[in-house]
Amino acid sequence: SANLIVADAAQYPGQALYDAILIDAPCSATGTIRRHPELLLHRTQQDVINLTRTQHALLCAAHRLLKPNGELVYCTCSLQHEEGEERIQAVANLFDVRPIASPFATSEGFIRTFPDQDMDGFFIAHLRKKESSCL
Repeated sequence: SANLIVADAAQYPGQALYDAILIDAPCSATGTIRRHPELLLHRTQQDVINLTRTQHALLCAAHRLLKPNGELVYCTCSLQHEEGEERIQAVANLFDVRPIASPFATSEGFIRTFPDQDMDGFFIAHLRKKESSCL
């Protein structure tokens, strides 16, 4: 069973701490371009900038809501490094990367897929909470 909560996750005060959190972050969705080629007509660099702010807020909120050594999976359907690798670099003081074993694993231990691999483009990171505070 699940206890569903409808709230702005970046602002959720939370009374409990969680063992694990999944963030399927709002993103530019550029990884879906194979199925949605019109996407490039609707996305701007400012959209990516705004989305990275939201993603950062979600990562900070997740850090606050995780138990010590809690685990986080962060994913986007974006090809933009700003929404993937750079997001994780921006919170490196909060989380340790837990390398993912996959044919699509990067040298950093993330998963990165691309539309030319006959699938959507995705970025996935598995992280473990450090005892730091979010800036």
